[in-house]
Amino acid sequence: MYGPLWNKQNEWGSIKREKDRKLFLDHLFKFEEELKRKIANLRGDVELRTPVAPFDKIEQKPASYAKAAKDKAVLEHFQDIVSSWCEQITKYMEDDQSNIPISANNETGPDVEIEYWCRRMLTLISITEQLKSKPNRVVTGVLKARALRNDEG
Repeated sequence: MYGPLWNKQNEWGSIKREKDRKLFLDHLFKFEEELKRKIANLRGDVELRTPVAPFDKIEQKPASYAKAAKDKAVLEHFQDIVSSWCEQITKYMEDDQSNIPISANNETGPDVEIEYWCRRMLTLISITEQLKSKPNRVVTGVLKARALRNDEG
């Protein structure tokens, strides 16, 4: 970003004290790191598995879900996908940096706590958006259709 350019800047206008200049640069670099992390989170640290051919051709319609729910190969494939999701999400949540507890002796103020919950939120949004994608909604739709079929008889 512009951090290195600002760092080399000699003239700072109304900022005369070195302490103020350093404070500004510290905040700028912190903002830059936060922005990079948020962009990385939008791309997603976890890529959830999606159906592969021929299972990726199922239409996103209740009738298609019901038909696919009768096919043992489809069910096995989709159950395997959901199991992999559970494993990936669990591992990611356990390994995620936002799991690092905030020290009780931390005297930096509420910013650290806010950053902690912001990281946590971005992690969950990334995963949720993938689960809401069309291929993954087909997986859950077929498995729900199967569960409903079991309930009926």
